[in-house]
This record gives sequence, structure tokens and C-alpha cells, in this order.
Amino acid sequence: MTLRVKDIDFAQSQITVRDTKGNENRVTMLPESLAEKLKIHLQSVKIIHNQDLEKGFGSVYLPFTLERKYPRAKYDWIWQFVFPSGSISKDRRSGEVRRHHLHESGLQKALKQVVRQASIEKM
Repeated sequence: MTLRVKDIDFAQSQITVRDTKGNENRVTMLPESLAEKLKIHLQSVKIIHNQDLEKGFGSVYLPFTLERKYPRAKYDWIWQFVFPSGSISKDRRSGEVRRHHLHESGLQKALKQVVRQASIEKM
């Protein structure tokens, strides 16, 4: 859920997943069947980001000391989350009002609902 725009490489059909188990980065393939849908999704995310910027928000949390090293990077498109939250909230770490990423529990709830609707039984 914390995937960022810069982690998607459409030219190489790759996705970089950062800070996995063991604090390593992993590269996986981006299926061709999803590439176009993901581009369309990112266009709508970019519209939301631009609206947030116009309202004085639009920043995201940056890992480690990047925010100090590059103070304006938190507003850059490449650092935005691919799956942003539907609302803006106050960051507990900095006190800054910003848009976070969707929480994992939201995905879990949606998946559970789909499984129930499809009548899929546990094995």
C-alpha cells in the first residue's frame, strides 16, 4: 500500500517494492495486462495531488532523512503514493496535514467482502 509513483517503471515493466522483509528492496514484473489500467489510475491520482497542492497540502511522508536533505521533494509527483487515502489527515510524526496511503485493513476488508460475495469457501 506504500508503493510510490517513482517505484513503477512502465518502460521496463517493473515495480520496485521497497523495505520488504529484512529491509530489502525487491523488483517484480509489471504485467502488461495491468499497465494501461495503472496508467489510468495514476492520472486520477495526479488530479487529486494537483488539487491538494492548490489547497496548500500535497505533501507526503518521506523515508529516513530525505525530507531534511530535499525539503521540497515531499511535494513532487514521483514521491506520491500510488494508492492515496481518500482523505487528508494530520501526520502523527510531524503534525503536518497531508494525504497518507490507504491502510492495509481497507484492502483486507474489501477482499473479505469479495470472497463472501463470490461464495468462496475456505479450504
